[in-house]
Amino acid sequence: MASVSSQDKNIRKAIKKLKEIDVLKACTYRNAEEDEKIQKEPFYRRILDPSYRTDEEKEQERRRYDMLQKQLADTKRRQCERHQKNQKRKLENAEKERKRQDEESRKQENARAKERERSKAPESRSYTWESARVCIDPLEEEYVSMLRDNNNDNSRTFRKLSMKYHPDKNLDKQKWAEEKQKHLETIRSRFEFYQ
Repeated sequence: MASVSSQDKNIRKAIKKLKEIDVLKACTYRNAEEDEKIQKEPFYRRILDPSYRTDEEKEQERRRYDMLQKQLADTKRRQCERHQKNQKRKLENAEKERKRQDEESRKQENARAKERERSKAPESRSYTWESARVCIDPLEEEYVSMLRDNNNDNSRTFRKLSMKYHPDKNLDKQKWAEEKQKHLETIRSRFEFYQ
C-alpha cells in the first residue's frame, strides 16, 4: 500500500471540513460550536488555495493599498513643490545676477564715456565768470556763487552743498533732497574743468 503524504491528508481533511461547513451554513439554527466551525472556514480554504482571502482581509488589503498610494502621491506632490521652489529660486538668482552684471557694465560704460570726455577736454582751461552761461536754475546760481567764494574749488563747493541738501538732513523732504543731490552731481560735472 502506497503511503499518503501529510499534505494530501491535510487537503482531504480540509475538503471534508469545508463540506461540513457548507451544510452548517445552510442550517437556519446553529449552536456556538457550529458557529466556531464556520469561523474556521478561511483556515481550511487556505489549505486548498494559499492565495485565498476573506472579504475582510481583502478590504484591509485595499485600505492598506489606498493608504500607500496616498502616501506616494503626497510624497510626489511635496517633491514637485520642492523642485518648483528650487527652480524659482534659481531663476530669481539668475535674474539678480543678470541685473548686477548689467549694472556693472552700465557703470563701466559711463566711466569710459567720462574718460573720453576728459580726454577731449583742453589741457588747461581757466574759468572766466564772463564766459559762464547765464544761470537759470537757482541751485546752479547758488553753486556758482559758492564756487566764487571758495576760489574755484569745485570739490569743496560740492561737499558743502551736498551736505546742505543731503536726504538725512532733510528727513521731511527726502525725495526732494535726492533730486537735489542728483542735480548737484550734474552741476559738479559741468564745472569740473574750471579748476
